[in-house]
Amino acid sequence: MPDLVRWVRKAFEPGEITLGNCLLFALLARLPAVFFSRGYHFLDHQFHYIDPAYYIAFDGSWYLPQEYVLGLRSWVYPGILAGMFKTIAWIGITEPNRMMIATRFVHGLISLLPVAALWMLIVRWKGWNGQRPLLLFFACNAFAVYTAVQPTGLAFAAGLSLTAIFLFHGPGPLWPLLSGLLLGLAFSCRFQDAFFGPVLLVFGLVEQRWRACVLLCLGVGITVTVQGLVDVFTWGSFLHSPFRYVAWNFFEGHASRFGVEPVWLYLAYVCGVLILVPPFVRSAWGALVKGGRRLPVVLVASVFYIFMHSLVGRKQLRFIYPALILLLVVYASALLYRELSESRFRTAHRRLFVIGHLMAFVFVSVWYPNRGAVEAALALGRQEDFKDQLVVVDGGPFQMGGHYYLNRSKLKVQTVKREELGNWLREERPATPLYLLVVREPLEEGAVHGYRLDKIGAYHQWPDFAPGGSRYVYRLRNADTPNTSLRNVP
Repeated sequence: MPDLVRWVRKAFEPGEITLGNCLLFALLARLPAVFFSRGYHFLDHQFHYIDPAYYIAFDGSWYLPQEYVLGLRSWVYPGILAGMFKTIAWIGITEPNRMMIATRFVHGLISLLPVAALWMLIVRWKGWNGQRPLLLFFACNAFAVYTAVQPTGLAFAAGLSLTAIFLFHGPGPLWPLLSGLLLGLAFSCRFQDAFFGPVLLVFGLVEQRWRACVLLCLGVGITVTVQGLVDVFTWGSFLHSPFRYVAWNFFEGHASRFGVEPVWLYLAYVCGVLILVPPFVRSAWGALVKGGRRLPVVLVASVFYIFMHSLVGRKQLRFIYPALILLLVVYASALLYRELSESRFRTAHRRLFVIGHLMAFVFVSVWYPNRGAVEAALALGRQEDFKDQLVVVDGGPFQMGGHYYLNRSKLKVQTVKREELGNWLREERPATPLYLLVVREPLEEGAVHGYRLDKIGAYHQWPDFAPGGSRYVYRLRNADTPNTSLRNVP
């Protein structure tokens, strides 16, 4: 352990690092999350991105969420993800877990773009010396790693937006044009990332970079036009999904149905991420001011993004990931470096900041949210006699772990309450074998109206703090049919 501590301290001492070594470090930092960070963090992650992509790629079964019924979602990112699925299947990886590992690895490779862009910004274009700590911190920051490997439109857009903001600083015509193309693509994957565009444009105008502003707008226009044409093909009108999304959430007020959080919530998140708490307020504020002077575009882009999201009643930490990453870049560009005659508070602040973010990095590298639901779906998918019907007890279509993990081309899903299961069996008399996915609490095994319930397995969260994440899988068979339900369970 002492050797590891010394290695980390030496790695983060001021010094130079080549682009190749920086990218290699970033890739290695993503590999634990690629292999071990399974599951899905929020429902949209699975049911608005992965399952639609599974449907596109393999004509697989999926649940049609309201957002896709109303045309609130763009099909651009699910289409990109479906292309990854098809390519991975083409090379012979078809088992859901292995395919998802390969998918996270592909996302991790793409996420090297913002790492390279930041290296270009601070080493080549700004010419700063000794920036190894900042670059390594950015490469292994928990928010950056999470958005790097998790297959969601939100995370994918974050990496594109970061790259666009860094590249806009570049000279000549290539970098502003590429910045615009990436920012437009980010908008296609998550509409809120359009908030970064006005900041870049205003700074370009203030700095009288007329050609860069024109090229930025040209690049954005090209990819947004592609988004509009995708909407014509999928929803029937140009840019239907972003306009309908804004109207439905804000003008029609439907976003408030998901909850209204206090206006200061994002400020609290910022204070926690920056360790901007007593007794480190002075040190933190000094680092923020100094970093902001060095990277004003990055700071303003972050603050404006957070401000615009604060105007909306519904607030989630995941909504501001790209802004937090940008803010951390600004902050770390000053805090990670020792100053002459610095106070003990500043030294303690820097150490606590690094330790806290390293702990967060370890957490996101092994985190397995919704483990119970995913493992239950995988267990069902391994049953050879699990065909085209599933009954969810005490839950709905969002509690079943995802059609991707069930891995069936056609699947009829029915829901029934626990207390009504007996009546449902008596009235429906379903054909057997029939599988039940039970939420929260197990059922009693035994005879039920001429059928028998055989328990396949129990699947829980880890750590298992509450029963809400538990799933139980049962096989329903005729009372006189032999029990073969455990044949395909490892």
